[in-house]
Amino acid sequence: MTTSKGIANPCSLDKLTVHELKLYLRDRGAHVSGNKSELIKRAQVFVNLRMRTQQEIQTDDKENDNKRHAEIFCTPFGEKIPEPWTLNVLWVCDLTHAPLFRTEDLYNYLLLLSMITIFI
Repeated sequence: MTTSKGIANPCSLDKLTVHELKLYLRDRGAHVSGNKSELIKRAQVFVNLRMRTQQEIQTDDKENDNKRHAEIFCTPFGEKIPEPWTLNVLWVCDLTHAPLFRTEDLYNYLLLLSMITIFI
């Protein structure tokens, strides 16, 4: 059907039925009420602007979104970075998986950290 593919020649709008004009306008998100002359004027604007259908726009948006998603989670060297929402699978809220350390290690860490901040 010509309404879903688009109309190349604006003069061919007169040959379309009211139903076909309404389908053409509905595919582009326009109002479909009115008589044939109003529908032709409205469709003329979309033909002149070469307006795509909403389905074509949504398909392009999904493709661009997928492409951008692939670019975001990839390093400049081509390595894949995991999505942030997948990292919470191994997340725990307690210290059961914390590395073992002695009290002396903690003391040295805190003391050396304070010494470094004093000299900076």
